[in-house]
Amino acid sequence: MLSFDLSRFRLAEAAFIQCLIDNGAADGGTATASHGLTRVLLEPGFEMEVKRIYYTLSLAAAGYDEAGAPSGATGQFQLRFVFEVENLEEYSTTSEEFEGSFPIRDLMIMLGGVAYSTARGLVLGKTAGTPLAGFALPLRSPQELFQQSLQELEARDEPAAPKKRASASAKPKSVTTKRKPAKD
Repeated sequence: MLSFDLSRFRLAEAAFIQCLIDNGAADGGTATASHGLTRVLLEPGFEMEVKRIYYTLSLAAAGYDEAGAPSGATGQFQLRFVFEVENLEEYSTTSEEFEGSFPIRDLMIMLGGVAYSTARGLVLGKTAGTPLAGFALPLRSPQELFQQSLQELEARDEPAAPKKRASASAKPKSVTTKRKPAKD
């Protein structure tokens, strides 16, 4: 993996887009003894012009009783992370398949790992005092997380390359990177 000048990187935003925690039953459900992550998806994006890299992290969790059966407690979380990279052009590349430059894979993996690790603390704090109290995201390899997420995005017919973001607004609209036309 490359060496990065981290003094030129900044986490500009880390925020919940969605946080839904349900005890699963009108009567309070059964006691939750343990928790598990049931879904994780890290969606990358970037905007080269303003030197920003974005991630949307979607998570789902479930609670389990003493016997390991679902307790009914569930959680759905979506978080947004924005990184500013002063020297993004130093960590970019091009491809014949896409127009323009885009961040290199090692940078995307590293910042995706930072986003996931930051989410661990944010979710732990958000679940305090709820049926999912104590829920912590498991440690994950950034490479594994990034690869799994790309495979899931490809499976739902998303482009394999990260999506460009049109603006840095609170909820940016997605603009897919344009593919060059195939040569005959």
